[in-house]
Amino acid sequence: MTGRMKIKRFIVLCCLFLTSCAGSPPAYYRLSVPEYLAKPSYNGRPTLQVLPVQLMPHLASSKMVFQQTPQQFNYVESHVWMPSLKDQITEFLVLSLQAEVTNYWIVGLSQGVRLSKNKLLVSFSRFDFDKQSRVHLQGHWQWIKSGEIIHDEPFTLSEQISETGYDALVSAFSRQLLRLSTDIAMRVMR
Repeated sequence: MTGRMKIKRFIVLCCLFLTSCAGSPPAYYRLSVPEYLAKPSYNGRPTLQVLPVQLMPHLASSKMVFQQTPQQFNYVESHVWMPSLKDQITEFLVLSLQAEVTNYWIVGLSQGVRLSKNKLLVSFSRFDFDKQSRVHLQGHWQWIKSGEIIHDEPFTLSEQISETGYDALVSAFSRQLLRLSTDIAMRVMR
């Protein structure tokens, strides 16, 4: 084997090694808002504005979060929320509450409505999954009316999923968000 062939072989082997180390390209995920959620008409109801959700810093990444042990959480490098998790959850809550709440007109911040006297703020400390194929959502929500907190409630939701794969995880996250939205709607409609 000549020196030139050795160099070509070395370059090919290096390229194969680097390609194998690069890993798979990221897969992008979006929460699934149920299609039956229809947008109601305004009808002069008072406005309830859903503020952008607040996420703990570890959830602000675009990567999904996996609970390795009770004390250790890791990012899943190749499974990414797109658009951001914050934007997706906020949009999900606006759309689901529009379909569930009849005594308020539900809007988000980006809908050209000036800041309402009635606001909903939802904060998340957990939005992750674990080795037992269980999704976890935890945080609290506040209903603020004319600057006064009318309702402040913590939530802890989880779901064991029997299916495998990230699509099943995203569906479980979506179902638990719908469950949260329904709980909020029941309190707001009292």
